[in-house]
Amino acid sequence: MTAPVSPPRCLNDLPTDILCEVFRALAAADIPSYPERRDDASGNIGWLRLTHVSRRLRKVGLSMSTLWGLAITHLPIAGREILGRSGEAPLFLSLHQDMPNIQFYLDNLPQLMQRAEHVTMRWSCNSLGSSFGDFTALDGPPDTMTRVHSAFRGATLPQLQFFFYESSYVSRRSDTIPRPSALLSFTAPALRLYGGDYLPIVAPALQTLFLLGNITTESLVCVLRHTPCLEDLSCFNCQPASWEMLPTTTPVPLPKLRRLHFGNQCEAFLQFQQLVSFFPLPESACSWPKPLSFRWGGQDTGPEIGRALEALQAGLPAVIKHPEALTFTHPFTVNSQPQLLLGSLWNPACDSYPTHCIVLELKRHRREHNDPVLEALIGAAHAFSSSVRTLYVSGYAYDTGRRECQVFGDGEPARYKAALALFTNVTEVYVGPAAYRLFLLLTGSGEDDDANTIALPALTTLTVDIREIRGIPNQSIDHFGLKKPEQYKDVHEGHITKEWFAALSWMLCKRRARGYGVRRLVLRGQLCHLAVVEEQEAGSRVTLEDIILDDLPSWTDEFVDERSTCERSTDV
Repeated sequence: MTAPVSPPRCLNDLPTDILCEVFRALAAADIPSYPERRDDASGNIGWLRLTHVSRRLRKVGLSMSTLWGLAITHLPIAGREILGRSGEAPLFLSLHQDMPNIQFYLDNLPQLMQRAEHVTMRWSCNSLGSSFGDFTALDGPPDTMTRVHSAFRGATLPQLQFFFYESSYVSRRSDTIPRPSALLSFTAPALRLYGGDYLPIVAPALQTLFLLGNITTESLVCVLRHTPCLEDLSCFNCQPASWEMLPTTTPVPLPKLRRLHFGNQCEAFLQFQQLVSFFPLPESACSWPKPLSFRWGGQDTGPEIGRALEALQAGLPAVIKHPEALTFTHPFTVNSQPQLLLGSLWNPACDSYPTHCIVLELKRHRREHNDPVLEALIGAAHAFSSSVRTLYVSGYAYDTGRRECQVFGDGEPARYKAALALFTNVTEVYVGPAAYRLFLLLTGSGEDDDANTIALPALTTLTVDIREIRGIPNQSIDHFGLKKPEQYKDVHEGHITKEWFAALSWMLCKRRARGYGVRRLVLRGQLCHLAVVEEQEAGSRVTLEDIILDDLPSWTDEFVDERSTCERSTDV
């Protein structure tokens, strides 16, 4: 049975206790079922009995806004009776500003938080606003968020184990983030996981800290000082504090830290590395499914990223301290950037990235910022060019002119070429369809190129592998859980374009003539046809031409043909 939108009038006149008994009777006629975890899900009376009315319940769920507000108007009144019947059962509490009868929750929030075990709060600036410490309110009722914070500010929450707090009502400018001394922390001795925006907490048993909103290194260190058992730390928007404001005490120890994901400014990481003692990291910290990762934005330069990576290198496990390979992953969406993996050698034919690696997540910014791919490449060269010997550039067979499918698509060609020239020990390169512009960089731009300026001057082996590489071990999705984008599949999927193959051929010929020729060329994958796209009034027409390899052996000392064929017609 599903709760009606408008309850029968007869229910409105029943006493609270009798109303609960009516719910019990209705539940007996309807098998309890747990509804979808959505705020707009229709309420199931059986689930109401299971979580709210039954005398034998062990946990109470308060996340069904339909049951508590819209569908049954008496439930806010019956709330005290239902909570009383539940005894000391821990609460599952989910609050947001658009839920019905929000005042009922705010009035009882101090008592609810004392019994809460699992809490989720989401507040938006569309409806709420206030000040908390030095936070700046945007709009909305001036006392709403103050009432929310007063429920746990300075309090001890004995049963709280999970807390996710997200608030967009405050200004996200770094200069409005309050100093720790301006805030009164709350204590949660049983808290295991905290996520969302920054709140000052004392959680001696905390194992996972996942911070999405802005926080300064000063505030972060103050939180970490009270989380000695922390194992997994993710902080993606850490802002550097003034060095004068940073504590001068001994670094905060995090002896159990196993996972670290940090961003988005290099200076913030350098401060973090000096103020927190988490070295040496275990080998598992650089392993899938959650390897060590850093998110760099367009405001950081290559030398700054290089200094941050050099500071990190001292604490890396031996298996990753001197990475042998640099991998450019392929982007999965229009707005995504490739990731850079610094790690061990791997075999693209095995369809998985290196077992151990450091992930550099590159965040797209406005045009006036630096190209994050280029700056990360320069930073990786400054820190690890002496050990990197192999370069991997994977990707799908997209149109070569589409910017989102090009690994080297945004930066200045001269700077990209100079960055690649820093990798003087790279002797082997594995390329896929996304490497079109890499060929242009490897070709050289003038007769004055020498060993100091030509990209990858020590390159001797080139493996061209035209196949789809999923990348993540034992998964068919990427690092963010995004499936392969169906909308990007072209008519000639699986076949490279004629322009792509021409760029490869010209690069091999040009480097050979300039004394930097590729000694060993290996062709793998679907290199049987070339796609030729003709624009017509009725749309694009794609034809497939047989590939001709007659000239390739003359541009290399050793030619290895391991290609596969397809059964497609030459007229698509």
